[in-house]
Amino acid sequence: MIKKLNEAFFQPASIAVAGASDDVHKPGGRLLVNLKDGRFMGKIWPVNHKKSEVLGMQAYPDPQAIGKPVDLAILALPARFCRDAIESFYQHCRTKCFIIVSAGFGELNEAGKQLEDDLRALAEELDIQIVGPNCIGLITHGMSGVFTQPVPEFDRYGADLVSASGATAVFLMETGLKQGLKFQQVFSVGNSMQIGVEEVLAHLDETYEAGLSAPLKVLYLEGIQQPEKLQRHATSLIQKGCKILALKSGRSGKGQQAASSHTGAMATSDTYVDALFRKSGIARCYNRNELIDRALMAQLPGLKGNKIAVITHAGGPGVMSVDALEKAGFILPTPTEVDQNILLEQLHPGSSAGNPFDILATGAEKELEVALDYCLKSENFNGIIVIFGSPGLFDEKPVFELIAGMQKNAGKPIYTVIPSPINAAEETTLYLEKGGRFFHDESLLARAMGTSYRHNDIVGLLEDGKALECVESGRYHSNVAGFLPYNVAFNLVQEAGITVALPYKVSKQEELTGVLEKLKYPLVMKSAGMLHKSDDGGVALNLTNDNLAMEAFGSLCCKSPENAVWVQQQARGDELYIGIKREGAHHVLLIGAGGIYLEILQDFQNVLLPVNEPEIRYYLSQLKIWPILKGARGKHGVDIDKLVAMILRLNNLIEMYPEIDELDINPMMCNSDSIVAVDVRIKIGDMPREEESVV
Repeated sequence: MIKKLNEAFFQPASIAVAGASDDVHKPGGRLLVNLKDGRFMGKIWPVNHKKSEVLGMQAYPDPQAIGKPVDLAILALPARFCRDAIESFYQHCRTKCFIIVSAGFGELNEAGKQLEDDLRALAEELDIQIVGPNCIGLITHGMSGVFTQPVPEFDRYGADLVSASGATAVFLMETGLKQGLKFQQVFSVGNSMQIGVEEVLAHLDETYEAGLSAPLKVLYLEGIQQPEKLQRHATSLIQKGCKILALKSGRSGKGQQAASSHTGAMATSDTYVDALFRKSGIARCYNRNELIDRALMAQLPGLKGNKIAVITHAGGPGVMSVDALEKAGFILPTPTEVDQNILLEQLHPGSSAGNPFDILATGAEKELEVALDYCLKSENFNGIIVIFGSPGLFDEKPVFELIAGMQKNAGKPIYTVIPSPINAAEETTLYLEKGGRFFHDESLLARAMGTSYRHNDIVGLLEDGKALECVESGRYHSNVAGFLPYNVAFNLVQEAGITVALPYKVSKQEELTGVLEKLKYPLVMKSAGMLHKSDDGGVALNLTNDNLAMEAFGSLCCKSPENAVWVQQQARGDELYIGIKREGAHHVLLIGAGGIYLEILQDFQNVLLPVNEPEIRYYLSQLKIWPILKGARGKHGVDIDKLVAMILRLNNLIEMYPEIDELDINPMMCNSDSIVAVDVRIKIGDMPREEESVV
């Protein structure tokens, strides 16, 4: 495992291109052009075994002919030749850093995987570092070592892009640059044979300098091999003032496998990714457009409140923007009547100043400046959306120059929407040249604004909280994997300090009589050994006397695979679900609406353990049933303090017994007086390893 990336990847004094070509439509040709035309000031060594000159530069048949130190070698060769090239560069040029842009390795077939395994072994043997294979290369402060276009200009306030896919990196650059997104560095890691997204993020963290390093990191991941490293360095960067956005592909499986518990059905690998990102402070995006929109927002002043102004010259987009903003949780304050009248005196007749501010199709630079100036100076607005296309009635260039200038210098974010890709093409180009940033769609913008604004709450939870102490009785020991016996699961949860409705197993009527003497009515009875009891008629509720209990016993015993029933005192309250699922070395906590409609309602939140009190309170507040938990329609709410304490005790239970694979409490009956676990399932697995790939 790479502990620290070699600086030669970032500031090489000399670079060799193996597979250099005169054809700029081939990787070896485009690499040379990008290196020559880019920011690299060192020595370039083209290697081509057939030609003595490539693109006007002296070429060398092999590394031995170079015979001088080469800091970095970029290989654009067929996969089968890469090993020999690496050995030759290492022997004759003392090269320790390599980028392999060639495809044909593990992504292709088993033979390619073997080539990749051989390279990995060679890298360990020679103590060298390899980026790739199957990548586009790197763009750093010191070089443009990629074979693709476009190559973004260096911007000190730009983003660092780290991508597991070269094609995705190119698409993100193409789309982002066309909307005004700025870049500092681009890292394509390809197959991540030796160096993955996690290693690059660690380097960006360890070399971070405030004011010099990119304040925004944009990630595209296809797998997470080292979740702890990702979390550690992401959290560190965010605490240094960075923002991190990530797009993770591979969300869906080929099909949901049959699950033996609610937690097994709901806590998928993608649920784990959500929890990992939240715990790390990483803002997750779900498609390239959202990633670009949120990256653009991150390069504007931060939104410090939820009060938004909308300025438009087109009524329809203004209305759609308002609809989307309100759905996303924003407020659109209406100016006072006095302010509206003052504004209307400076706008064309028929204009509106009620928010949205509609300056009409005839509104030009003067009218837009009036509205913008008012919104920027007013304390009633935290951010401004400007929707301006091209009605074709006048020269719009001054309008876009105005927006670009005000966007650059304003203390509030100005989100510009340009919905005229054809009519305003020339003006858009001018706007970008002036340093402007824009969005394509007002509704998608509002949605992205909402998720971005709410993410600030998650970042605020990164501070460690204090968990409750759990009594370490040490009574539970098991070397057997699988589900614990029903009563043992209850005992283990009770050991953590959680109130439970203890179950009593009964297989004979005389045993039932003894149990009934211990418990108070009403009771609940369940068929023992039945997996989905509610679905299969294996539960009897509201048993209020001995006759009903005896009748239920006879019925449920017949349905039980074990010819027995579990008897419990029935608890009252709102039904909650608490689940814990292990993914690799980590556990994910799920909290949500419980009961028999758990999977249908899908009202749950997830967070990576260990968890602290502020996190629990935050994620509870994000549930749809939160208003019910607080108390609604004259009904007392749940004792939230007790609920939080109970979840913290479960957190500590997992710390005591990390071999727990799944823990499922459904339902947890909650009211103003008590929190009681009435159904518990626990599955035991092997002891987790410290670092394990899960997705």
